[in-house]
Amino acid sequence: MERAIDRLLQFIEYLKKSEGEVKNAKVFEKKCGLSNGYIANSKKSNGSIGSDTIAKILSSFPQLNVEWICTGRGDMLKKGMAFFSEILGSRNVSIETARDNSMFPVIEQGSMVAVSQEPENELICGQIYAIYMPDDSIFFRYVSKVESAKILVVPANREPQYGTGQELNKKKIKEIKRVVGVVKSFL
Repeated sequence: MERAIDRLLQFIEYLKKSEGEVKNAKVFEKKCGLSNGYIANSKKSNGSIGSDTIAKILSSFPQLNVEWICTGRGDMLKKGMAFFSEILGSRNVSIETARDNSMFPVIEQGSMVAVSQEPENELICGQIYAIYMPDDSIFFRYVSKVESAKILVVPANREPQYGTGQELNKKKIKEIKRVVGVVKSFL
């Protein structure tokens, strides 16, 4: 009898082949907010996956059919959903999840955000970008001003906890990707 962890491994293989953003179980764990080694430990033990873990996985990968992952019945993927890779074609697009409301109402916490690698010298003021920092944190902001050594970024949300803007030294930024699409979470 096939275990839930075996089906999850099938899904990870599917992601590796089709979307390219998930290269291995470790990347999958990180994207879902699972502990490092969760997949390997579950595979060695009884192979069950808890409901909290399934909720985390579905938050990052809503295309996964919950009935299939839990019971093996039905198809691996939900039917009738178009995903960024289908809509945007061959563009090099990856998906991130918004972790806060700093860009509310444009991007809400829990939203899936499609980002595309763009040449750094082509940053466009007024566009939203995903900014990747060396500590592996990611945040989304409007780019307000671009200079040779720094950029000014601002949140959409005007609540005091998000500030009014931030000057970032380009050398301290790991990577910048332009936001090309947002799917808001309705959970």
